[in-house]
Amino acid sequence: MKWEQCRNYGLITIEHKSTIRLYADRYNSALINAPGFDTTVLSATWQGNNLIVRCQNQYNEPMGFIYRDFYEYHPI
Repeated sequence: MKWEQCRNYGLITIEHKSTIRLYADRYNSALINAPGFDTTVLSATWQGNNLIVRCQNQYNEPMGFIYRDFYEYHPI
């Protein structure tokens, strides 16, 4: 499964509190874990080729990450 397939299909769901599921089509999907031990994902949206993920850490402080691939991310 490729990053571009997930981006083109566009469907994202938040599984549990720190896992994001990206769908490539109706039947195929991939899981991405939020960085950090006790991170809670609040939202995830596509912006161009990047996935913008908004989170909170265990102290309820806001965090943000830009994913450029399944395993490549940078803090905002």
